[in-house]
Amino acid sequence: MAIFLDAHLSSDVPLESMRDFLRKAVGGTRDEFGVRPLDLYCGDDGRVFYVLAAPDELAVRQHHAAAGVVCGRIRHIQLFSSTADELSDAHKALVRQMIIGELALPATMGGLGDSDTWLRQVG
Repeated sequence: MAIFLDAHLSSDVPLESMRDFLRKAVGGTRDEFGVRPLDLYCGDDGRVFYVLAAPDELAVRQHHAAAGVVCGRIRHIQLFSSTADELSDAHKALVRQMIIGELALPATMGGLGDSDTWLRQVG
Protein backbone atom coordinates (compact mmCIF):
# COMPACT_ATOMS: atom_id res chain seq x y z
CA MET A 1 0.00 0.00 0.00
CA ALA A 2 1.07 3.55 -0.67
CA ILE A 3 0.58 6.32 1.89
CA PHE A 4 -1.12 9.58 0.96
CA LEU A 5 -1.70 12.99 2.54
CA ASP A 6 -4.56 15.35 1.77
CA ALA A 7 -5.87 18.54 3.37
CA HIS A 8 -9.31 19.99 3.98
CA LEU A 9 -10.73 23.03 5.71
CA SER A 10 -12.19 21.80 8.98
CA SER A 11 -15.35 23.76 8.13
CA ASP A 12 -15.79 21.48 5.09
CA VAL A 13 -15.58 18.27 7.12
CA PRO A 14 -18.19 17.48 9.79
CA LEU A 15 -16.78 16.78 13.25
CA GLU A 16 -18.45 13.35 13.27
CA SER A 17 -16.61 12.52 10.05
CA MET A 18 -13.29 13.33 11.74
CA ARG A 19 -14.23 11.18 14.73
CA ASP A 20 -15.21 8.33 12.42
CA PHE A 21 -11.86 8.65 10.61
CA LEU A 22 -9.99 8.36 13.92
CA ARG A 23 -12.07 5.36 15.04
CA LYS A 24 -11.26 3.62 11.76
CA ALA A 25 -7.58 4.54 12.10
CA VAL A 26 -7.42 2.98 15.57
CA GLY A 27 -9.36 -0.08 14.42
CA GLY A 28 -7.35 -0.58 11.23
CA THR A 29 -10.54 -0.52 9.16
CA ARG A 30 -10.21 -0.59 5.38
CA ASP A 31 -13.09 0.59 3.14
CA GLU A 32 -14.43 -0.92 -0.10
CA PHE A 33 -11.76 0.98 -2.09
CA GLY A 34 -8.94 -0.47 0.00
CA VAL A 35 -8.34 2.83 1.83
CA ARG A 36 -7.24 2.67 5.46
CA PRO A 37 -7.19 5.80 7.64
CA LEU A 38 -3.87 6.17 9.48
CA ASP A 39 -3.59 9.56 11.16
CA LEU A 40 -5.03 13.05 11.40
CA TYR A 41 -3.30 16.38 11.98
CA CYS A 42 -4.96 19.71 12.72
CA GLY A 43 -3.48 23.13 11.99
CA ASP A 44 -4.23 26.28 13.96
CA ASP A 45 -5.68 27.88 10.84
CA GLY A 46 -8.54 25.40 10.44
CA ARG A 47 -6.86 22.94 8.11
CA VAL A 48 -7.20 19.21 8.72
CA PHE A 49 -4.63 16.84 7.21
CA TYR A 50 -5.57 13.22 6.63
CA VAL A 51 -3.00 10.45 6.24
CA LEU A 52 -4.27 7.33 4.49
CA ALA A 53 -2.94 4.04 3.15
CA ALA A 54 -4.41 3.18 -0.24
CA PRO A 55 -3.65 1.16 -3.35
CA ASP A 56 -3.39 4.36 -5.42
CA GLU A 57 -4.58 7.98 -5.73
CA LEU A 58 -7.77 6.92 -7.50
CA ALA A 59 -8.80 4.87 -4.46
CA VAL A 60 -8.27 7.94 -2.24
CA ARG A 61 -10.47 10.02 -4.56
CA GLN A 62 -13.15 7.30 -4.56
CA HIS A 63 -12.98 7.17 -0.76
CA HIS A 64 -13.62 10.92 -0.59
CA ALA A 65 -16.39 10.86 -3.19
CA ALA A 66 -18.21 8.09 -1.31
CA ALA A 67 -18.08 10.25 1.83
CA GLY A 68 -19.35 13.28 -0.10
CA VAL A 69 -16.15 15.22 0.57
CA VAL A 70 -14.41 17.25 -2.13
CA CYS A 71 -10.77 16.27 -2.41
CA GLY A 72 -8.32 18.60 -4.11
CA ARG A 73 -4.62 17.95 -3.89
CA ILE A 74 -3.41 14.52 -2.80
CA ARG A 75 0.25 13.98 -2.06
CA HIS A 76 2.01 10.62 -2.12
CA ILE A 77 4.30 10.09 0.87
CA GLN A 78 7.31 8.35 -0.61
CA LEU A 79 10.02 6.56 1.28
CA PHE A 80 12.54 4.30 -0.40
CA SER A 81 11.47 0.65 -0.38
CA SER A 82 8.31 1.39 1.60
CA THR A 83 5.11 -0.51 0.87
CA ALA A 84 3.70 -0.67 4.38
CA ASP A 85 0.28 0.56 5.36
CA GLU A 86 1.44 1.58 8.82
CA LEU A 87 3.10 4.87 9.74
CA SER A 88 6.70 4.35 10.74
CA ASP A 89 8.67 7.04 12.56
CA ALA A 90 10.23 7.94 9.20
CA HIS A 91 6.75 8.33 7.66
CA LYS A 92 5.61 10.54 10.55
CA ALA A 93 8.66 12.77 10.15
CA LEU A 94 8.06 13.04 6.40
CA VAL A 95 4.35 13.79 6.93
CA ARG A 96 5.25 16.64 9.27
CA GLN A 97 7.77 18.01 6.77
CA MET A 98 5.22 17.85 3.97
CA ILE A 99 2.59 19.62 6.06
CA ILE A 100 5.05 22.35 7.05
CA GLY A 101 5.91 22.67 3.34
CA GLU A 102 2.25 23.48 2.73
CA LEU A 103 2.75 26.62 4.85
CA ALA A 104 4.42 28.28 1.88
CA LEU A 105 1.31 27.89 -0.27
CA PRO A 106 -1.69 30.22 -0.11
CA ALA A 107 -4.73 28.60 1.50
CA THR A 108 -6.49 28.64 -1.87
CA MET A 109 -3.76 26.38 -3.29
CA GLY A 110 -4.23 23.77 -0.56
CA GLY A 111 -1.58 25.14 1.77
CA LEU A 112 -1.91 26.49 5.26
CA GLY A 113 -1.04 30.04 4.31
CA ASP A 114 0.33 31.31 7.63
CA SER A 115 3.90 30.43 8.57
CA ASP A 116 3.07 30.86 12.28
CA THR A 117 0.57 28.00 12.14
CA TRP A 118 1.38 25.06 14.37
CA LEU A 119 0.31 21.47 13.92
CA ARG A 120 -1.27 19.10 16.36
CA GLN A 121 -1.28 15.35 15.80
CA VAL A 122 -4.70 14.06 16.73
CA GLY A 123 -4.49 10.31 16.15
